[in-house]
Amino acid sequence: MHGICTYAGRYSKIRHKSVSNYYILNLAAADELLLLTLPLYCVASYTSDWMFGELVCKLSYVFRESNKYTGILTLVALSVDRCLASYHNSAPLRRVPVGVGVCAGVWVASLLASVPYAVCATVTASARGRRRTCRVVWRLTTRARRAWTYSQLALGLAAPLAVIAGANAVLLWRLRRRQALQRRRSSTGTAGGLRNSGGPPSLALRFSPTFMYYFATAAVAVYSSQMTDCVIIRFVK
Repeated sequence: MHGICTYAGRYSKIRHKSVSNYYILNLAAADELLLLTLPLYCVASYTSDWMFGELVCKLSYVFRESNKYTGILTLVALSVDRCLASYHNSAPLRRVPVGVGVCAGVWVASLLASVPYAVCATVTASARGRRRTCRVVWRLTTRARRAWTYSQLALGLAAPLAVIAGANAVLLWRLRRRQALQRRRSSTGTAGGLRNSGGPPSLALRFSPTFMYYFATAAVAVYSSQMTDCVIIRFVK
């Protein structure tokens, strides 16, 4: 985090040059928050005990889950910004205040989506009370938890990936169109009113598989709990 703040303060001209730099900085800040939780889980795994209290347990889950949503939503904003960069009349939508507002909205949405984890995260003790574990204890039925997870898959993965893929598809189409126009107008060098996007369109697509892992893990966990409930019901019968 110190390196990011130093970069942002020292190279202010680069920072104000493009709004996409704010999105990249926002993505890095979210990853830094996730990295802050890694020492906690490393110590807990090594000692087989959670010694940091329930408040830190809740904050660690908030940081981890908010990183997931902040990352994917920031990639959506970055993809849309790359697509808008190819239009001449998109300057009002690519101003720095707009980018700061988008980053703030991303954090608000991510923190709101992490509220259930902050509520349900708790420290549980073993039968003998010697070992403590930081985990999420869902106070939901299996059906409600399944609905919550599927809504996460739809709103936190499927919809953002659709926007990312659509924005990059439009950008690729416009870049190919520009290349064709440049071949036709090689003598004048014009591009038919198309601007340079300023970067490769595949940046968001490279990071997307990382977030697919989180949601796939959640879906498998819900499916496993559903199968366990079915086995318990059959055993009771």
